[in-house]
Amino acid sequence: MRLASPVRLRIQKCRARSGGPVIAAGEGLRVMAALAVRPRLWPTAVRQLRLMAPRRWWASPPYLPRPDPDYLHFRLRSMYGDAATGHEPEVPPRDLVAYLEWCRSWRVSSRL
Repeated sequence: MRLASPVRLRIQKCRARSGGPVIAAGEGLRVMAALAVRPRLWPTAVRQLRLMAPRRWWASPPYLPRPDPDYLHFRLRSMYGDAATGHEPEVPPRDLVAYLEWCRSWRVSSRL
């Protein structure tokens, strides 16, 4: 029998409290690497994170500015369809970069 590490237990507790998926560390690193080479998207990424984060996100676990799980489920389902597996699909970093490019271009074009 394998004992659960303290980190794994913390992640499970956060998942149970938040009601949504927790991004795996490897997935987060791939997304950060995709954004690191595109400095012009940094302000857009921060802006979108700020817009999607719930109010007072720092006041409850998991103490991260994550979007509402219902909103995230809706967005993933509308983009990738209803997965027969029963869990949310993984978002490839290229799709996130494309979304941020769209947000950036939309914001720039709306100023004209």
